[in-house]
Amino acid sequence: MAVLIIGKYAILDKLIKFIIIILSLTLIFAVIKGFSLGFHPDLGKVQNFDFTNVLDIAFLIAFIGWMPAPLDISIWSSFWSVAKQKDTGYKPKMKEALFDFNVGYIGTIVLALGLLSLGALVMYGTGEKFSPKGVAFAGQLIDMFTKNIGQWANWIIAIAALTTMFSTTTTCLDAYSRVLTPTSNLILNKKESKEGKVSVFWMTIVVIGTLVLLFYFSTSMKFMVDLATTISFVTAPFFAILNYIVVTHKHMPQAARPKLWLRIYAWIGIVSLSTFSLFYIIWRFLS
Repeated sequence: MAVLIIGKYAILDKLIKFIIIILSLTLIFAVIKGFSLGFHPDLGKVQNFDFTNVLDIAFLIAFIGWMPAPLDISIWSSFWSVAKQKDTGYKPKMKEALFDFNVGYIGTIVLALGLLSLGALVMYGTGEKFSPKGVAFAGQLIDMFTKNIGQWANWIIAIAALTTMFSTTTTCLDAYSRVLTPTSNLILNKKESKEGKVSVFWMTIVVIGTLVLLFYFSTSMKFMVDLATTISFVTAPFFAILNYIVVTHKHMPQAARPKLWLRIYAWIGIVSLSTFSLFYIIWRFLS
């Protein structure tokens, strides 16, 4: 919070680039080493995912809620683009903005697959019971990697884990406060406001809320993570529809609107997200 308040977008932009480079290098190295050692010998004894099992479906919903990123990241990216334009004084062309977004999103997919691969290579099939407490789980995770890959990999895994969580925390804290500032202005019908003070206010609220949740759910990290990712997934159709309306609205220049195949692809995604979300709500609250 202190870093974001003092440095604002400029420090966020530079800091995240530095963190992502470290994260990418350590993660790629760990994944390559993990694949060279192979999967756990008892992997075949573990029951595979079953699409007819409602518990497996519920896990899938929680899993893809933040994989590779929450759908409202499109909103965050828009505000970051505006902040970058104000910071640099350069207004990018649409192709440049799309390229910037695609690099970030595809890069996130690659990193997500890398983390998923590490889980499959090191954790899956071991039969070990993981602690629901965050600190204990982190220790178990690093110990498992060092046992399978080697003691020398301890610092690599530790850095990868730290940079993963620090980058996620920093970006989310900045994004939520950045989005809530104009949102509150619209709700209160204020055309202008001191963005700096309003942003700090919302950042403080987000931090206090986070600390309350961490304290309340401190006994079960899994429940807290499942709750956050599931809420993100269930609200995904809402954001998907709003995104579609924005990019196809008459206020959007004709040349900037998505092509027909992208619209069809978007509707397939909206229908799929809505179906899964409806299934989860029915299963969770009505069954």
